[in-house]
Amino acid sequence: MEFIIIWIFIKSSLLKSLLASVVINLITVPLVNVLNLELGIEFFYLEIIVFVVEIFLLLFIFRTRFGRAFVVSLLMNAASAAVGYYYLDSIMQFITNIK
Repeated sequence: MEFIIIWIFIKSSLLKSLLASVVINLITVPLVNVLNLELGIEFFYLEIIVFVVEIFLLLFIFRTRFGRAFVVSLLMNAASAAVGYYYLDSIMQFITNIK
């Protein structure tokens, strides 16, 4: 889903958008897990950290303007948070029912 936002707003090739999305998530997902599980940082602060890290990763990968990277990171995080929130109850039920 995030790669579509990159593809539309940064106007890179679909493959580069997909690869960038994978690389960004390979960096930010473990970062979130470490910060949350080891340091106990709350969700709101984690989202801010991820948002900022993604801006710099987008700037580095695509050599785009700061404003564009800001908007793309904001949209990516809003989309993933919305989907995560929508499916959170189902995911938690699945996890608690694992025997």
